[in-house]
Amino acid sequence: MDGMEMRGLRKLARLRQKEVAAELEVSAETINRWEKGLHKISKTAEIAFRMLAGDLERVGVIRGGRKRRRVSERRGGD
Repeated sequence: MDGMEMRGLRKLARLRQKEVAAELEVSAETINRWEKGLHKISKTAEIAFRMLAGDLERVGVIRGGRKRRRVSERRGGD
């Protein structure tokens, strides 16, 4: 798996880098480096990520735990 594929799967699952990082027990910076192709993703991390991305129930729990933001915050407005 390359970084572009990882980013695509993460985006498809609507997960944030920091959420994936917490699940894989790495830093958000590590996820960022993998996605940019600056570092190679280890086979162990790839397998763990693929399992996470394919587990719709777990993904739903992760996304469900987010703090809700007001519409104005999402748009960067007042």
